[in-house]
Amino acid sequence: MNGIVSNTYVAHYTPQGMLTTRSQQTNENNGTEKQPHASAINITLSNAAQAALAANTKNISTDIGKVAHQKLEQLLERLGRTSLLDDGKLAVDLSSLSRQEVFAASSNSGDLFTTAEQKAGKIELERRFDAALTGGVALMRVTGSYQDLYESALEYLQNAGEAEKKTTDWQAQFNALKQASTYLDTHPDTAPTGIANDPVADYLERLDAGAVSENGNLEGIAVEARKVLDRISGANGQMEGLSRFGSRTLSAIAVNVSDQFSDREIIAAKHEIKSRVGASVQSAFQQANTSGDPTNFSKRLIAQYSSMSAEEREAAGLDKSYYDAIVKNYETSQRISQTLNIGTSGVRTSSGGSLSLLNFL
Repeated sequence: MNGIVSNTYVAHYTPQGMLTTRSQQTNENNGTEKQPHASAINITLSNAAQAALAANTKNISTDIGKVAHQKLEQLLERLGRTSLLDDGKLAVDLSSLSRQEVFAASSNSGDLFTTAEQKAGKIELERRFDAALTGGVALMRVTGSYQDLYESALEYLQNAGEAEKKTTDWQAQFNALKQASTYLDTHPDTAPTGIANDPVADYLERLDAGAVSENGNLEGIAVEARKVLDRISGANGQMEGLSRFGSRTLSAIAVNVSDQFSDREIIAAKHEIKSRVGASVQSAFQQANTSGDPTNFSKRLIAQYSSMSAEEREAAGLDKSYYDAIVKNYETSQRISQTLNIGTSGVRTSSGGSLSLLNFL
């Protein structure tokens, strides 16, 4: 066996119970190897097992593509449509699909998608990015810092799936945002310039030109929503839950666009939207509480509110007074933070927990 190099996979069981592996080479000439962590388990996989592991990894994006393709087929069937587009524009609410599923369609994962479906996926991805940046712009106008806008863009990119992260476009934009963030560490009030592939700079140019993606024709979405509700209503008049509806479709129902919906349908749509907004607020609070920054919670709520359509805000019962309140909370927490000299690392309580915004107010 002299001179043979074999592959050993070291399995680590994480606190979350997930199994991770790393490849380790052992030279059997001298028996030297990098010692694994004390809690690791050495598992030598056969060539067939290693091939199966690699094949399983490659199939992840394909499986997502299959799911996305099935969802799009079901969506078109429910709507009685043959295409997601009208005159080259997105005519169907795709907000019920995950970002990974939309990317699978846009990139034609598994060669499963038509040219129209690929274009629809690309339009939807741009719409979602623009929605995320809409919140970031609103936050920038409150804080006066471009850091908040670029952090919104960076967070959006980091939430991409693994298949999207492997693309050259994603990597180029991510590197551009990291370069911009380094600049903003010392120039927070000045927009970075001259950075290639900067998606925020591109967004701001489109914003000035009035070319930012919109939420689509709500009247058209309402017509499609009416068709779907008619199709899924049972003979006894019972209406199915609206959890599979996208946010724009729910908004069209909740605000009763074109007077097409019953009181029961409107109430159900409002309930679903409020439930989603509540879950989003809870998530924002949890993320802010771990950040240690007293202003973080209010900043996340400002961005969330600004990225919602007017119809979504109305359906969720979030009027201008709500926005004014969270801006006031931001200003209050900012003053307290400056007075107590609290940075982004925050203050620790005597029990070891992070001192959050709600502890102050």
